[in-house]
Amino acid sequence: MLSFSSLFIHTLCTASVGLCLAALLSGVALIIKQEQRTYVLLLLIVLPATAAAVFLPFLVPSPLPSFWVSAVQGALLSPLLAVTPLVRLRNIPSTWTLTAQELGANGQMRLRFLWLPLLRKPLLLSLLLACVLGLTGAVCLLKASLP
Repeated sequence: MLSFSSLFIHTLCTASVGLCLAALLSGVALIIKQEQRTYVLLLLIVLPATAAAVFLPFLVPSPLPSFWVSAVQGALLSPLLAVTPLVRLRNIPSTWTLTAQELGANGQMRLRFLWLPLLRKPLLLSLLLACVLGLTGAVCLLKASLP
C-alpha cells in the first residue's frame, strides 16, 4: 500500500518531469522558429499520450519502481503541457522580437520583459495541469496497487 508521502512524491515527480520537457519543447520551438509545425505535431500526439499516462499504472507490472512510472507519466504528459504556451506563441507577432532588438534589448532582456509577461498565464495553466494530472496519475497508481 502506498502512503500519502509517496503519492505526493509521485505527483511532484510527474509534474516536474512533464514541465521540464514541456519547457524544453517550447524553447526549442521558439529557437528554431517552428511554432506552427511543433504545435501541429503536439496536437496529433496529445490525446494518446495523455491517455497512456493516465492508464500507465494499470499497464505496467507491479514490481516496477514508482519513480520510473512517474518519469514516464511526466514524459507522456509533456505534449499537453507544451501546447498551452505554444498557442500563445502562435498568436504573438514576429515583429515584436525585432522591435525589441532594435530598441537594444539583448536575449536576457527580451526573455524577462517580453516573453515571460506574455507567457505568464499559459505557463501558470500548464503548472496547474501538471499538478492535477500528476495527482490523477498518483491516484491511478494507488488504485493499480490495490489488490
